[in-house]
Amino acid sequence: MRRTIDESWFGKRRRHSQVRRLQVQQLEDRSLLTAGGLDPSFNGTGYAITSVSSNAYDFAYDVVVQPGATAQAEGKIITVGTSSNSKTLKVASYAVRHLANGQRDPSFGSNGVANVTIGNSSYLRNAALQGDKVLLAGAAEGANWAGKENFAIVRLNANGTLDKTFGKNGVVQTDMGATRERIEAIAVYPDGRFVVAGWTNVNGDRFALGGPDIQAGDSDGHSGE
Repeated sequence: MRRTIDESWFGKRRRHSQVRRLQVQQLEDRSLLTAGGLDPSFNGTGYAITSVSSNAYDFAYDVVVQPGATAQAEGKIITVGTSSNSKTLKVASYAVRHLANGQRDPSFGSNGVANVTIGNSSYLRNAALQGDKVLLAGAAEGANWAGKENFAIVRLNANGTLDKTFGKNGVVQTDMGATRERIEAIAVYPDGRFVVAGWTNVNGDRFALGGPDIQAGDSDGHSGE
């Protein structure tokens, strides 16, 4: 019996066993930063040091980044903190805005620095964005309060000035009846309302939660000095 070979089978086999040739493409030159390394494009060193007051110890506590004007633009950086004067022992609050390259933003406050001190001393250590406004929250000690601290919230315009449509000339203070009351966190809802959390020493240290109205800055407690 004569056997024949079905050559069409080899054709099918060849079609299924074809191997694509790998192609090597040249990529553009690029330098990658070491993971965790400082970015020299930020202020030339990767960091920025700002002194906000003389004869004082400056501390930054919180930071927020404002959206850029376009999707491609990098936003501006706002930090908030306090400055303790070694001579008067008073504590001032400041907000500082840097450009994306680490340089201070001259269009904000005075050469990038806004003094937002309330009363005798203030401790504004928390920041949040509310549209194009900036909320700063913490505590304030009134000039005639003999060391008493109240919840305090400040709202700034985009240029670093107080938003006088908020609370009393840009400031809301809430007294819950204790000698020391301080906000430690602030969060903003998508619709612009916000809530704050902190503590009060009424009947011992206690959690405290508050939600002032977005528009007027009114609260259930004391508003303004």
